[in-house]
Amino acid sequence: MGQDARARGYEKVILVGWSGGGSLSLFYQAEAEAQSITATPAGDAVDLTQAGLEPADGVIFIAAHLSRAETLTEWLDPSVTDELDPDRRELAFDIYDNACLHQPPYTDEFVQRFRAAQIARNRKITECCRERLDTLRRRGTSEVERCFVVHRTMCDVRWLDPSIDPNGRRPGWCYLGDPRAVNTSPAGLGRYSSLRSWLSQWSYDLSNAKGPKNTARIRRTPVLQVEKSGGRRRARLPQSDDPLGPCDRRQGICWVRRRDALLSEPTRPVAAMYRRSAGLEPPQGADRRVNGSNAAYGSRYAAQRSGCIACTGADAPMREAPVQNGPETVDLDRR
Repeated sequence: MGQDARARGYEKVILVGWSGGGSLSLFYQAEAEAQSITATPAGDAVDLTQAGLEPADGVIFIAAHLSRAETLTEWLDPSVTDELDPDRRELAFDIYDNACLHQPPYTDEFVQRFRAAQIARNRKITECCRERLDTLRRRGTSEVERCFVVHRTMCDVRWLDPSIDPNGRRPGWCYLGDPRAVNTSPAGLGRYSSLRSWLSQWSYDLSNAKGPKNTARIRRTPVLQVEKSGGRRRARLPQSDDPLGPCDRRQGICWVRRRDALLSEPTRPVAAMYRRSAGLEPPQGADRRVNGSNAAYGSRYAAQRSGCIACTGADAPMREAPVQNGPETVDLDRR
């Protein structure tokens, strides 16, 4: 791709990943910079170290979540106790059941147990996939794969409690509609899968395409993050103590922040995109509740006026965005 673009006269190649493509773009770039993968999570030989992957000159992470594996895990209904019978559920985690004792606003303690139960369910499915693949391999027949249904995959406390990762979204709603209905609909996220597809795309522990993990591997390329707002197409520009400022070419990071009610990650990608390898810690509270709209983790959102390669080119001068005396709301569509 990069070789073809440069052969056509393009000086720079920018890799853009939207939604689920965000983490896949980071995965590609990380692997292109430092090849390491020689097999799939299912154990099938796929040697990317010999694939000749060419790094892009910049990566844009736009309206994207951390990864399919992490997003699905945060949407898995943890009340399901039997993968073959979704009617068998634990009422304590069945937040769409009016009889559930836990109702919004949820306590931090309940959310922690809810998240732990979601991860446990993902790991249970992962273990089943690995066991079935091992069984098929031992048999040595022409049957090498199986498909299955993952029930109830649209269940997140954030859809009922807008105080968790607040971003102005409508409570009791998700990007597919009423989450109570979508949770059991045929069109739910990750509803149908194969054994290998689960391990590569959806496994919380085994997927190679997890955004935070691959971001830490990208050391030579600027990354621009864009977050979208929930229908208003606006961004807030508060004063901030972010260590990176609007753009820091020394670390190769540039930001545009927009909040999105349609995706599952209104705040965590911000923390995920911080370069921990450079000794920079994510903003306090970025993993869970934040204080106010986004002042607890905000930066001076002005990448359009900064000088990273993704915005203006590698040789552009570094330009600091003015610090706002107070929060400013701007319409990015008019810029």
